[in-house]
Amino acid sequence: MSGVAVSPLDRLERFFLRVVTHPTGVDEGVRAATAEGLLPHGARRLEDVIPGNDRLSALEQLHIYGFAYFDRIVEVLAGEMPAVQHLLGERVFAEAMKRYLAEHPSSTWTLDRVGAAAPQWLAEQGEEDGTLWRVAADVAAVQQAMDAVWNEPFEDPVPYARLAAVPMEEWAGARVQLIPAVRLLALSYPVTEVMNAARDQGEVVLPAAAPSWMCVYRDDTARWRFALDRPQFVLLSALARGNSLADALAEVLELADVQPAQLLGDLGGWFERWFGNGLVSAVHITPEGAPPPAP
Repeated sequence: MSGVAVSPLDRLERFFLRVVTHPTGVDEGVRAATAEGLLPHGARRLEDVIPGNDRLSALEQLHIYGFAYFDRIVEVLAGEMPAVQHLLGERVFAEAMKRYLAEHPSSTWTLDRVGAAAPQWLAEQGEEDGTLWRVAADVAAVQQAMDAVWNEPFEDPVPYARLAAVPMEEWAGARVQLIPAVRLLALSYPVTEVMNAARDQGEVVLPAAAPSWMCVYRDDTARWRFALDRPQFVLLSALARGNSLADALAEVLELADVQPAQLLGDLGGWFERWFGNGLVSAVHITPEGAPPPAP
């Protein structure tokens, strides 16, 4: 930090952090911190900073912290992404997450956000077996979403009868408000069967690449996920942005191979399922000529 005075405590903390979070271990961390001039003022070797004792040397004491740092956070990441761990295997997963942490160290007060960049990072790995890592990236995206919805406030859903009761002449202008605890994901692989196999501790068969979509949400007791097709994803995404039903349906009809008659025939079943799953917290009817409600 050029031009900024660094206190002795701050320098010591920087040295300690560099040592115990080095991706290849504490020994390399000590060498790197020393080479980078992070030794506290007046210290020339590690023992000038950490004296050691008759049971453990200075380096052995640091190894305790070094192992604990990575092991604890890898444990947290495995808890957030158990299907990714099952897919990769425990050893490969642990090694991968240590490399991930070297590039994306924890930087907030909560470990709940430490895996936020994992889906993108996983997608960038694996030159020799790209499919495995890209599937892992999509699985991680779903599991990160499942964590995210759990942290959203719960809202009581409204029954499908609320939409069914909207008069036909007002139906097009109705706005369907989704609950906060829902995420809509566009994926590169259909990962439902991969995640089911991981949940059941079964053998995973890697799917072929294909555009896929998924809805992740929670109710008052559990988290859930289900696959969507592209028209369903476009419709729900438009509704989530606050569009009226008419405008949302217009977006769906812009897709290739979507026929109006087929869409209208499917619509009732879609909404009945989505309302039944508790995805909808309100239905707003906007009088003609009035501005839409604030999101």
